[in-house]
This record gives sequence, C-alpha cells and structure tokens, in this order.
Amino acid sequence: MQILKCFRTGTALCAVLCASICAFAADGANGKDKDPAAPAQQEKSPIFLKDRDIIEEFKNPKKKKREKLFSSDKNLRLISQLAARGDVSAMQELAKACESGKGTPRDTKRAFALYKSAAESGYINAMHSLGRCYENGIGTEKDLDKALQWYSKAADKGMSFAYRNAAELYEKKGGEENLKKAFGLFKMGAENYVPSCIYALGRCYENGIGVQKDQAKAAEYMKTAAALGNPKACLYMAKAYEEGRTVQKDEAKAINYYTKAALKGELEAKIFLAPKFENGDGVAKSLPAAFAYYLEGAQAGDPFCQKKAADFYANSSKDTETYRAYFWYKKSFDAGFNEAAHGLGSCYERGIGIQRNLEYAFKYYTIYANTVGGGLAYYELGRCFEKGIGTARLPNEAYKNYLKAANLKCQKAYAPLGECFDKGIGTATDEVEAAKYFKMASDAGDDRGVYNLAIYLYYGKGRIPSNPALAVETLEKHAENNRDAMMRLVEFYSDGIVANRRKAEYWKEKLDRYDELMRKSIDADGAGK
Repeated sequence: MQILKCFRTGTALCAVLCASICAFAADGANGKDKDPAAPAQQEKSPIFLKDRDIIEEFKNPKKKKREKLFSSDKNLRLISQLAARGDVSAMQELAKACESGKGTPRDTKRAFALYKSAAESGYINAMHSLGRCYENGIGTEKDLDKALQWYSKAADKGMSFAYRNAAELYEKKGGEENLKKAFGLFKMGAENYVPSCIYALGRCYENGIGVQKDQAKAAEYMKTAAALGNPKACLYMAKAYEEGRTVQKDEAKAINYYTKAALKGELEAKIFLAPKFENGDGVAKSLPAAFAYYLEGAQAGDPFCQKKAADFYANSSKDTETYRAYFWYKKSFDAGFNEAAHGLGSCYERGIGIQRNLEYAFKYYTIYANTVGGGLAYYELGRCFEKGIGTARLPNEAYKNYLKAANLKCQKAYAPLGECFDKGIGTATDEVEAAKYFKMASDAGDDRGVYNLAIYLYYGKGRIPSNPALAVETLEKHAENNRDAMMRLVEFYSDGIVANRRKAEYWKEKLDRYDELMRKSIDADGAGK
C-alpha cells in the first residue's frame, strides 16, 4: 500500500522503482528470483497434469520442447481427454500446440475454441491468449473490443503485462479518450513493475500520449525502465547521452546503453555499434563483432549493412565466403544505396561471386563516380581508362581522373598520377611533379609510390639528389611480392655503382621463383574454368 501511495505522487514512481532495482539485484546475488514481473512467469511454467507419464515428459531435461508432449498417439489422447474433462491447463497447452502446429496438426479455429473454453472457466493464461486471438484474428475474426475485454480480465486477475496489451490496443484505436485510457493502463502496469509499461509511460510523456508532454518525466521513466532491462528504454537512454538530450552528453554512457540494447536484440543499437567495433571507436576493436552486427543488419534489409557485410565477404580469404560479396552488394545497390556500385564493379572486374565482365565493371565504376563521387571513384575510372578495363584506353581521361582523385586526397591516386607526369600519360612530362606525387604516395605507405621514388632516388631525377645506396636499401624493404622492385634490384646490383654479385644472384633467384609461382597459379585458374 505504501508503494502504491508513492506511485500516486507522480514522479515518485521512478524513485521507488529505482530503489526497488537495488533490492532485485541483491536478490539475484543471493540466488533469489530477480524477475520483477513474476506473474509473467506463469505462462512459461510447465503444467502438471494428473497423468504420471505426461508429468515425466515435462520433467525430463532431454524433452523440454512442447512438441515432445505429443510424441506419441497415447500422449495426444491423454491430454485431449484431460482437456475434454475440463482441465483448463490441458486446454491451454493443447490450444498452444494447435495454434503453432507443434506435435499436432495446426488448427487455429480449434486453438481459439480451446482458449475460449479455458478463459471462460477463469484460467488467466487463456484469457490473455484469447485476447491475442481477437487482436490478431487467430482462429476468429479480429475484434479489438473483445481483445480489450479479455486483456482487461487477465490484468484484473493479476497478469501484470496484460495491462500493456490493453493499453496498446487503446493507443492503436486512437482518439483523445482512448489515449487517456492507454496512459492509465500503462501506469497500472508500471505500478506492478512491468518494465515495458514503465518504458511506455516515458514514451507517453515524451510524445504527449494521453498526458501533457514532459521531457524531464519521460527521461526519468526511461532511465528506470532501462535499469530494469527494457531494451527500447536502453536505446532511448543511449540516444539521450549521445545527443545530450535531457542529460549531459556522455559518449561512454551512450555506448554502454547501446551495448545493453544490442545484447537484448535491438537492431538499431547493433547497427550503431557495428562501425564502433570495426574501428575500435569507444570500444575494443573486434572485427568479428562488427561483421556479426553488420550481417544481422543486412539480413534485416538495411542497405548500409548489406554493403558493409559484402565488404567483409569480399576481403575474406575463404573462397566459400567471397561469392556472398556479390549477393550483398547487389542487394544493397538494388535498395538504392549507390555506394555499393563500387563493390559490384570490383566483383565484375575480379570475378567474385559472378562471371568476370569488364564492361559491367566499368559500368558500375561509372555509376559510382556519377552518384557518389569522391576520390576513390575517380581513381577507379582513371585506372579503367589507363589500362582499358571495360573501355578504350584513353590517356587523357586517365590523367584527368587521377588528378581529380588526388585533389580529393585519395592516396591510391598519388602514384599513378606521378607516373602520368613521369611518362607523359595524358599530360606533359614533368619529373618535378612526378617526384612530388611519388613522395606523397611513399609517405602514405603505398608500395607503388615507394618503388617509383626509389628509382628517382637512384638516378637523381625530379631535383632529388642521387643516392643509389639508399635507393636499393629502400627497394629491398618493399620488394616482397613486387616484381618490378625485384627486377630493379637485379639491375642495380649488376650495375657498377652498387655492384654486388651475391645480392644480384639472390634477387634473380627470388624473381624466378616468383614468376614460377605466378605461372602455376595462372595454369591452375585456367584448368578450373
């Protein structure tokens, strides 16, 4: 009575609930039941029928699923007989099986009839189930008024979460009077410690549903519901701390609440956390966690997540997974996410998940450039025009696109743009400009830039003082799997300036071994087609 009195004082509700949470936590630590909505457990508990065999079915830990109850004709006859004799728990259990089709043929009309008989006999779980049937048209026509009637009866009998069902129906019906009734029922559910009702009260105050808007009260109820584990309330608090709405902005607390919401299944929280785990932003970096959340978002139809899941698959070392990259890139692109066009171009160029088609590769790279733009887009077009990938070789277009990409800080474009100036591809030869871009590429860790800068360093080009010793030392550090660098090392160590016969032979052997591996790889690919 004292608690209920506190509830009627308005915001005291949250204070009482917060105090109660500590008690629940203490009970959990002592091994006691920590579920505040105890009545909700009634429906999940196994029924105990009079027949010893069926009781043993429930007690056997290897046979926990309900369908095991009907694993034999004998058991089906026994529970049917008990239901026919008026055993309401048997009616309820048989109705669930008929509704789901587990263990017995699916028959929603029979399920509805059984729920109705048990509900009219006063069985609380059946009252709630009957309300659900009327609400969703299971075995009968939809009738929201009758659904409300049975939800209310279940609530009056002590099923706390039935208040939520009734309130949501009033809210669905709309209108000022119905919204006020919804608010009142949510409040009654909150007084019975139903977290979803406490969250709903916060939502009512936030949006003015059946009550005047009050953002401060909304935040109080949401915080209380979040402390009780309501996932949507956790999501609300995460956004509040992220944006500094009704609370002081706190990124760490935001991530904490997002994590709680994600662990409870909130997809929006998972989508928010995925890039955090990918980049180690505010959380420990975990690519498996990032991929798992991206994939879940992809499966739920989020185009951004579909593209990110495809990125992970495209970079996988397993051939059994890379084919999925094309599938998700296509899904994302078809949903209107044009950034996936780059991935589709790469799939068609490399033959990932789809037959290789360079014309299609160029088509999607062009779509990507025209819709998304950015340095990477112009770099890909420059590469296509330079090498004739799906289009004619057009040196002028290659240079123009590489220059656009470099001006947009695309590091991949620095080395090829430097080569344009070095070789006069689409522009006048300019060794100083070439050296500048090779240096930029080298500083960015691009092997192609390191290689070209080393050549300029060896010969003293582009106003770079000649230093052959430093040039070969630089090449050796970046020669692994770089055929051009190996060739240059063989050439330079055979030259009089840094002549070294032993090293020349060493790099010639490495070069020959590399060429042999490449030849075997090409032969294997040809045999597999």
